[in-house]
Amino acid sequence: MGPFTSDIQLGEALQRLAASHGESRCWLLLDPLLRPPEEDSEWLGLAEELDARTTSVRLAHRNVDSKAWPRLVALDLERARDADISRVAAGMAIRDWTPESLRLGLGRRIGGWLFGATDAAALAHHLGRAMLQSRPDGGRSLLRLQDPAVLDLVWNLATPGQRQALLGPMDLWVTVDRWARLASYGNGAEPATGLRDIGPLQFDSDQWSRIETSAAINRAWRVVAGQAAAISDETLAQAAACVRRGAARGLVDPRDWEAMAIRALTTHPTFDQHPRLAALLDAREPDVGFARLVMDLTEADWTAIARDCRQARPAHHQVREEE
Repeated sequence: MGPFTSDIQLGEALQRLAASHGESRCWLLLDPLLRPPEEDSEWLGLAEELDARTTSVRLAHRNVDSKAWPRLVALDLERARDADISRVAAGMAIRDWTPESLRLGLGRRIGGWLFGATDAAALAHHLGRAMLQSRPDGGRSLLRLQDPAVLDLVWNLATPGQRQALLGPMDLWVTVDRWARLASYGNGAEPATGLRDIGPLQFDSDQWSRIETSAAINRAWRVVAGQAAAISDETLAQAAACVRRGAARGLVDPRDWEAMAIRALTTHPTFDQHPRLAALLDAREPDVGFARLVMDLTEADWTAIARDCRQARPAHHQVREEE
């Protein structure tokens, strides 16, 4: 649903979604890392009330301050007061995706509306385990699922079993995505009752590589957000595949990944498979990054590359795209 520009429209859409789901009670997930949502002007004076409704998601890591822990706020969207709190959160979620907010690096304060879980402590415990991941190499990584941009990319690379493990006691996780639309993750047809016996959320080494390269997409989005209407879900997925191809070619600097992502989103998601770019990448010296590699290409060159990529290429020029 969407895109939305009005907090009232989005708030009403959330109420309709809750009604269709058959459950008006939900948990509003907040991320105070960069800006405490409670400091929004429309929530002034609600600090005590919000605090009384709040359960913190404990991230048991010495480098994560408790002040930065995500928070769950209990809501019943059939109640006028709660619906108004949700409406304000909806407005924050819309504003946090604007090009200006992204340019300033202000972060996303609203992690979504979580349906189906009945116990706050159990849900917080589940989210804490899902967000603080043990990796196959024995390390630990913070997976910021409270960020809608991260959740979307992780969900798309997860298997059905991993998606179920991610949801845990929830049956529906709703966010405002980068296009200011309502995005739903889950199986609304299967109500959750307590924690499912499906084990913890874990990813293999290949998936971790995908997660790391996907982060470049979110950094690149800060640059291209003003062109969001021209970028489709498919293009976004293809851009992530482009970054992975760059990594497979030996480009390992995250700055290279971000530069490739920007080009994939603004030129064409398979620009790297154009004969001219493929030749440059094949001849690249190990110490040459992407920006230096393409520094001699003019905007006219990029326009021509984009045009060629949009046209069907002869079979002998086609390169199988990463699935």
